[in-house]
Amino acid sequence: MRRKTLVVFTALIATLALVGTGRSADKKLTFGIGISAPFAPFVIAVEKGFMEKRGVPAEYKMFESGAPAFEAMVAGSLDAGMVSEFIFVPARAKGAQISLVSLFTVTGKDLGAVVSKNVKSPKDLEGKTVGTAVRTSAEYFMYKYMEKHGVDAAKVTVKNINPTEEHRQL
Repeated sequence: MRRKTLVVFTALIATLALVGTGRSADKKLTFGIGISAPFAPFVIAVEKGFMEKRGVPAEYKMFESGAPAFEAMVAGSLDAGMVSEFIFVPARAKGAQISLVSLFTVTGKDLGAVVSKNVKSPKDLEGKTVGTAVRTSAEYFMYKYMEKHGVDAAKVTVKNINPTEEHRQL
């Protein structure tokens, strides 16, 4: 099963490299990834030479979140970026010439919240400062959570926190 998954993964990247980006087969494919576990297959595929063996020389660049990876992709310094669809859709709606090729991972276990002992219910967030990585799926779901629980988002101060610094903010 693992071998089949890797072959499918490599085929997807090869398609991006040769068709989606209009690039020649001898130029390295540069793709942006995040710094969490779901991106491990990309690191392994490059570091172990799996992509090179299949005729797709590649390299990856790590980003602290999807927003800077997306900006690098739109600017042309990446051939492909693994970013949240919440970043992709608004840019596409504004005319960005980019395409969504595939969903890479879907999980309900990536997101969570840590609150102080003074927050007993969602409405208690009003008047407080919360931190999240802005322009990410985490921010999107935070606002959806507030909407669902009747929290007035205008009464909540949102502070942008780099995902690599979140643990220090606690």
